[in-house]
Amino acid sequence: MRSSHQEASAKSVMRGRALQTSWVMQNMHDISQNLPDPDTFTF
Repeated sequence: MRSSHQEASAKSVMRGRALQTSWVMQNMHDISQNLPDPDTFTF
């Protein structure tokens, strides 16, 4: 049986990972918005 402290720390870790994941997803979205459109970008 886990103590309430372990339970709380496990929840905070999960929350931190969820925040990190959403931040990364948002950043990737912003970066893709800033990239030139592949249709107009020619070499």
